[in-house]
Amino acid sequence: MSILVIAEHDNSEVKSATLNAITAAKEIAKASGGDITVLVAGSGCTGVSGEAAKIDGVSKVLCANGAEYENGLAENVAPLIVGLASAYSHVLAPATTSGKNILPRVAALLDVAQISEITEVVDAETFVRPIYAGNAMATVKSSDATKVITVRATTFDPAAADGGSAGTETIAAVADKGVAADLRHGQLAAVRQIDHHIRRTLHHHIGGIADIALFAQVLTLLEGQALRGESQ
Repeated sequence: MSILVIAEHDNSEVKSATLNAITAAKEIAKASGGDITVLVAGSGCTGVSGEAAKIDGVSKVLCANGAEYENGLAENVAPLIVGLASAYSHVLAPATTSGKNILPRVAALLDVAQISEITEVVDAETFVRPIYAGNAMATVKSSDATKVITVRATTFDPAAADGGSAGTETIAAVADKGVAADLRHGQLAAVRQIDHHIRRTLHHHIGGIADIALFAQVLTLLEGQALRGESQ
Protein backbone atom coordinates (compact mmCIF):
# COMPACT_ATOMS: atom_id res chain seq x y z
CA MET A 1 0.00 0.00 0.00
CA SER A 2 1.32 3.42 -0.98
CA ILE A 3 0.31 6.51 0.96
CA LEU A 4 0.02 10.02 -0.46
CA VAL A 5 0.50 12.97 1.91
CA ILE A 6 -0.52 16.43 0.71
CA ALA A 7 2.13 18.92 1.79
CA GLU A 8 0.95 22.18 3.27
CA HIS A 9 3.29 25.03 2.38
CA ASP A 10 3.49 28.67 1.33
CA ASN A 11 5.61 28.09 -1.80
CA SER A 12 8.68 28.79 0.32
CA GLU A 13 8.72 26.18 3.08
CA VAL A 14 6.88 23.13 4.36
CA LYS A 15 4.45 23.94 7.16
CA SER A 16 4.92 22.07 10.42
CA ALA A 17 1.52 20.32 10.30
CA THR A 18 2.78 18.37 7.29
CA LEU A 19 5.37 16.70 9.54
CA ASN A 20 2.64 15.52 11.90
CA ALA A 21 0.62 14.13 8.99
CA ILE A 22 3.71 12.26 7.80
CA THR A 23 4.05 10.64 11.23
CA ALA A 24 0.46 9.38 10.88
CA ALA A 25 1.34 8.11 7.41
CA LYS A 26 4.38 6.31 8.83
CA GLU A 27 2.13 4.49 11.30
CA ILE A 28 -0.16 3.40 8.46
CA ALA A 29 2.85 2.34 6.41
CA LYS A 30 4.16 0.30 9.32
CA ALA A 31 0.85 -1.54 9.53
CA SER A 32 0.48 -2.04 5.79
CA GLY A 33 4.06 -2.35 4.57
CA GLY A 34 3.60 0.61 2.22
CA ASP A 35 5.71 3.62 1.37
CA ILE A 36 5.05 7.36 1.57
CA THR A 37 4.85 9.89 -1.25
CA VAL A 38 4.48 13.62 -0.61
CA LEU A 39 2.68 15.85 -3.10
CA VAL A 40 3.84 19.46 -3.34
CA ALA A 41 1.48 21.53 -5.49
CA GLY A 42 2.37 25.19 -5.80
CA SER A 43 4.03 27.88 -7.86
CA GLY A 44 7.79 28.31 -7.69
CA CYS A 45 7.80 25.50 -5.15
CA THR A 46 10.87 23.50 -6.18
CA GLY A 47 12.56 24.54 -2.94
CA VAL A 48 9.63 23.13 -0.99
CA SER A 49 9.97 19.86 -2.89
CA GLY A 50 13.62 19.67 -1.93
CA GLU A 51 12.72 20.30 1.70
CA ALA A 52 10.02 17.61 1.60
CA ALA A 53 12.50 15.11 0.14
CA LYS A 54 14.63 15.43 3.28
CA ILE A 55 11.81 14.51 5.69
CA ASP A 56 12.42 11.21 7.44
CA GLY A 57 10.21 8.40 6.15
CA VAL A 58 9.39 9.93 2.76
CA SER A 59 10.17 7.70 -0.22
CA LYS A 60 9.18 10.03 -3.06
CA VAL A 61 8.11 13.61 -3.71
CA LEU A 62 5.79 14.66 -6.53
CA CYS A 63 6.08 18.30 -7.56
CA ALA A 64 3.26 19.99 -9.49
CA ASN A 65 4.56 23.45 -10.25
CA GLY A 66 2.13 25.85 -11.88
CA ALA A 67 0.46 29.23 -11.49
CA GLU A 68 -2.90 27.52 -10.91
CA TYR A 69 -1.56 26.13 -7.62
CA GLU A 70 -0.02 29.35 -6.33
CA ASN A 71 -2.74 29.99 -3.77
CA GLY A 72 -3.61 26.37 -2.99
CA LEU A 73 -7.20 26.69 -4.17
CA ALA A 74 -9.13 23.48 -3.66
CA GLU A 75 -10.86 23.89 -7.02
CA ASN A 76 -7.53 23.24 -8.73
CA VAL A 77 -5.66 21.08 -6.22
CA ALA A 78 -8.45 18.52 -5.67
CA PRO A 79 -8.61 17.35 -9.32
CA LEU A 80 -4.84 16.94 -9.31
CA ILE A 81 -5.05 14.64 -6.27
CA VAL A 82 -7.97 12.70 -7.76
CA GLY A 83 -5.90 12.05 -10.87
CA LEU A 84 -3.19 10.49 -8.71
CA ALA A 85 -5.39 8.70 -6.18
CA SER A 86 -5.74 5.35 -7.96
CA ALA A 87 -2.09 4.60 -7.20
CA TYR A 88 -2.56 5.07 -3.45
CA SER A 89 -4.44 3.27 -0.70
CA HIS A 90 -4.50 6.35 1.54
CA VAL A 91 -4.54 10.10 0.91
CA LEU A 92 -3.68 12.20 3.96
CA ALA A 93 -3.54 15.91 4.73
CA PRO A 94 -3.26 17.90 7.95
CA ALA A 95 -6.63 18.88 9.43
CA THR A 96 -5.92 22.56 8.84
CA THR A 97 -8.04 25.10 7.01
CA SER A 98 -6.36 24.08 3.77
CA GLY A 99 -6.69 20.33 4.33
CA LYS A 100 -10.32 20.64 5.40
CA ASN A 101 -11.02 22.58 2.23
CA ILE A 102 -9.29 20.27 -0.23
CA LEU A 103 -9.89 16.73 1.01
CA PRO A 104 -13.71 16.79 1.19
CA ARG A 105 -13.68 17.64 -2.51
CA VAL A 106 -11.28 14.79 -3.15
CA ALA A 107 -13.49 12.36 -1.23
CA ALA A 108 -16.59 13.51 -3.09
CA LEU A 109 -14.93 13.17 -6.49
CA LEU A 110 -13.72 9.68 -5.57
CA ASP A 111 -17.13 8.79 -4.10
CA VAL A 112 -15.65 7.67 -0.79
CA ALA A 113 -16.28 8.67 2.83
CA GLN A 114 -13.72 11.00 4.32
CA ILE A 115 -12.30 10.10 7.74
CA SER A 116 -11.83 13.39 9.54
CA GLU A 117 -9.25 14.48 12.11
CA ILE A 118 -7.84 11.12 13.12
CA THR A 119 -6.01 11.05 16.43
CA GLU A 120 -4.76 7.46 16.33
CA VAL A 121 -3.93 4.78 13.77
CA VAL A 122 -5.11 1.34 14.92
CA ASP A 123 -4.25 -0.42 11.67
CA ALA A 124 -4.29 0.39 7.95
CA GLU A 125 -8.11 0.40 7.88
CA THR A 126 -9.04 1.45 11.42
CA PHE A 127 -8.65 4.85 13.03
CA VAL A 128 -9.74 6.82 16.08
CA ARG A 129 -11.36 10.22 15.64
CA PRO A 130 -13.30 12.65 17.83
CA ILE A 131 -17.08 12.96 17.63
CA TYR A 132 -19.68 15.11 19.40
CA ALA A 133 -17.43 18.19 19.37
CA GLY A 134 -14.59 16.18 20.87
CA ASN A 135 -16.59 14.89 23.83
CA ALA A 136 -16.26 11.28 22.69
CA MET A 137 -13.87 9.25 20.57
CA ALA A 138 -15.01 6.84 17.86
CA THR A 139 -13.09 3.96 16.33
CA VAL A 140 -13.95 3.76 12.64
CA LYS A 141 -13.03 1.21 9.98
CA SER A 142 -13.03 1.93 6.27
CA SER A 143 -13.20 -0.55 3.41
CA ASP A 144 -12.86 2.11 0.71
CA ALA A 145 -10.19 1.35 -1.87
CA THR A 146 -8.72 4.81 -1.30
CA LYS A 147 -9.03 6.18 2.21
CA VAL A 148 -9.18 9.97 2.38
CA ILE A 149 -8.05 11.16 5.80
CA THR A 150 -7.34 14.41 7.61
CA VAL A 151 -4.93 14.26 10.54
CA ARG A 152 -5.25 16.19 13.78
CA ALA A 153 -1.69 17.43 13.99
CA THR A 154 -1.53 17.92 17.74
CA THR A 155 -1.98 14.20 18.42
CA PHE A 156 0.99 13.03 16.34
CA ASP A 157 4.62 13.94 16.92
CA PRO A 158 6.26 15.70 13.97
CA ALA A 159 8.45 13.60 11.71
CA ALA A 160 12.10 14.59 11.62
CA ALA A 161 12.61 17.33 9.05
CA ASP A 162 15.86 15.80 7.89
CA GLY A 163 17.41 12.40 7.52
CA GLY A 164 15.51 11.45 4.38
CA SER A 165 16.77 11.31 0.80
CA ALA A 166 13.66 10.85 -1.35
CA GLY A 167 13.67 11.25 -5.09
CA THR A 168 11.67 14.07 -6.66
CA GLU A 169 9.48 13.74 -9.74
CA THR A 170 7.89 16.64 -11.60
CA ILE A 171 4.30 15.97 -12.67
CA ALA A 172 2.07 17.87 -15.07
CA ALA A 173 -0.54 20.27 -13.76
CA VAL A 174 -4.18 19.58 -14.50
CA ALA A 175 -6.19 22.17 -16.41
CA ASP A 176 -6.97 25.33 -14.46
CA LYS A 177 -10.65 25.35 -13.50
CA GLY A 178 -10.72 29.07 -14.23
CA VAL A 179 -11.58 30.15 -10.71
CA ALA A 180 -8.17 31.05 -9.29
CA ALA A 181 -7.89 34.54 -10.74
CA ASP A 182 -11.60 35.29 -10.34
CA LEU A 183 -11.65 34.28 -6.67
CA ARG A 184 -8.40 36.03 -5.89
CA HIS A 185 -9.33 39.32 -7.53
CA GLY A 186 -12.88 39.23 -6.21
CA GLN A 187 -11.79 38.66 -2.62
CA LEU A 188 -9.07 41.26 -2.90
CA ALA A 189 -11.52 43.85 -4.22
CA ALA A 190 -13.92 43.12 -1.36
CA VAL A 191 -11.19 43.32 1.28
CA ARG A 192 -9.84 46.57 -0.16
CA GLN A 193 -13.33 48.09 -0.09
CA ILE A 194 -13.67 47.13 3.59
CA ASP A 195 -10.10 48.32 4.17
CA HIS A 196 -10.88 51.79 2.80
CA HIS A 197 -14.00 52.12 4.93
CA ILE A 198 -12.33 50.94 8.15
CA ARG A 199 -9.24 53.11 7.72
CA ARG A 200 -11.44 56.16 7.16
CA THR A 201 -13.50 55.29 10.26
CA LEU A 202 -10.40 54.72 12.37
CA HIS A 203 -8.92 58.07 11.48
CA HIS A 204 -12.21 59.71 12.46
CA HIS A 205 -12.75 57.90 15.78
CA ILE A 206 -9.32 56.83 17.06
CA GLY A 207 -6.83 59.40 18.17
CA GLY A 208 -3.90 57.10 18.92
CA ILE A 209 -1.45 56.75 16.05
CA ALA A 210 -0.26 53.43 17.47
CA ASP A 211 -3.81 52.02 17.35
CA ILE A 212 -4.23 53.12 13.76
CA ALA A 213 -0.92 51.52 12.82
CA LEU A 214 -1.92 48.25 14.49
CA PHE A 215 -5.24 48.10 12.65
CA ALA A 216 -3.45 48.94 9.42
CA GLN A 217 -1.23 45.88 9.93
CA VAL A 218 -4.33 43.69 10.41
CA LEU A 219 -5.92 45.03 7.23
CA THR A 220 -2.71 44.45 5.29
CA LEU A 221 -2.71 40.85 6.53
CA LEU A 222 -6.30 40.42 5.29
CA GLU A 223 -5.27 41.69 1.87
CA GLY A 224 -2.48 39.09 1.85
CA GLN A 225 -4.97 36.33 2.67
CA ALA A 226 -7.18 37.42 -0.21
CA LEU A 227 -4.23 37.29 -2.57
CA ARG A 228 -3.56 33.71 -1.44
CA GLY A 229 -7.20 32.77 -1.95
CA GLU A 230 -8.04 32.41 1.75
CA SER A 231 -11.69 33.29 2.26
CA GLN A 232 -12.02 33.00 6.01
